[in-house]
Amino acid sequence: MLPPLDHSKLRATHPQGFFNQARLAKLRHMVTCAGLYEEHLGQKRFCQELQARRQWIAANCSSDWTVQPARDSILQMTGRVFRFADSDEASGFKLLFPTRL
Repeated sequence: MLPPLDHSKLRATHPQGFFNQARLAKLRHMVTCAGLYEEHLGQKRFCQELQARRQWIAANCSSDWTVQPARDSILQMTGRVFRFADSDEASGFKLLFPTRL
């Protein structure tokens, strides 16, 4: 029998992929990108738009950040929410990228 999965190494090497309430409290500067989902844009454009945003964040942000799906009241995808720990980084992101696609 295999031992249970240990996610501690994965969390340590990829902190952007895991979040909890304490981390979300630190990431209080949010930028919502409505329409940034694959069914709305198509696979190719969605990948290009998301990759452009992630590349900008990697090049310009030194504080913690995460991206989460945005859903409506019936849990249908409506876009993405980018959360930043630094307000200046969130402002720069919001100025560069449209909030509605």
